[in-house]
Amino acid sequence: MAVDHKGLLTADPGSQILVSKFGNWKNAENFNLPSDTLYVTIKAGSKNNAIGGILAEFSNGFITDSSWQCAEISSTTKNPWPAASAVAANDGSHKQWNSIVANISPGAKWIWTSNSGDSEVWCRKSFGGLKVCFLLKSTSVCMIFYHLTLP
Repeated sequence: MAVDHKGLLTADPGSQILVSKFGNWKNAENFNLPSDTLYVTIKAGSKNNAIGGILAEFSNGFITDSSWQCAEISSTTKNPWPAASAVAANDGSHKQWNSIVANISPGAKWIWTSNSGDSEVWCRKSFGGLKVCFLLKSTSVCMIFYHLTLP
């Protein structure tokens, strides 16, 4: 994952991982998501009035694109969040992100809110599924059901 300019990754069930703080977006940071991860939320900030960006590919195959939702920090209490704006491809053709970020799919997009002037945003992605936990002989067992269709 690459964040321009700073960010924080939160994954279900609530662990927070510092992504970067004014880091170098050209070098992706790698994280392995637990197989039972239902969603991720990324808090990101830009600096010097430049557009911010989040670019990611996760161990479950999901990438950043317009299927994500992004909102300016003060409007995250509103539902639903608006769709992310896919600002640029990971192909080095954008004037700000002028090189390919290695180890991230070329299909991944730099995302942000539709307002390029937003300086702090949250972007989130639900991987779908239903997490069910139960106690089995004094051991907690959890399962994830993806693409569950209920009658």
